[in-house]
Amino acid sequence: MQSSSNNMTDAQAAEWHYEHQGELDANSDEDEEITVEYDEKISVTMSFRLPAEEAQAIRRAASKVGMSQSEWIRNACATAAGHRSVNAALRDAIRSLERDVDRIRQAAA
Repeated sequence: MQSSSNNMTDAQAAEWHYEHQGELDANSDEDEEITVEYDEKISVTMSFRLPAEEAQAIRRAASKVGMSQSEWIRNACATAAGHRSVNAALRDAIRSLERDVDRIRQAAA
């Protein structure tokens, strides 16, 4: 069993290792322990449907406070679920409004 992996593409090398996995495992003298590090903040994607009028209302509300739609929805849901305090959500909204005011002042100058 010999591999000329230097001349193989990644796909060919992966195929070769898959085809020879039994031989490779049999030649192993001992189990190798591997330490895996991972981020505990694993993201989850959620998707949902809503009427066009509600989607437009969310777009306007997010734009009004200077947030992305995603950020606005996350804040609203987390606050409603009790995951974030209302004060934290209000602070975020105030910061967004302050950014809007700064933009308006810069545009007027």
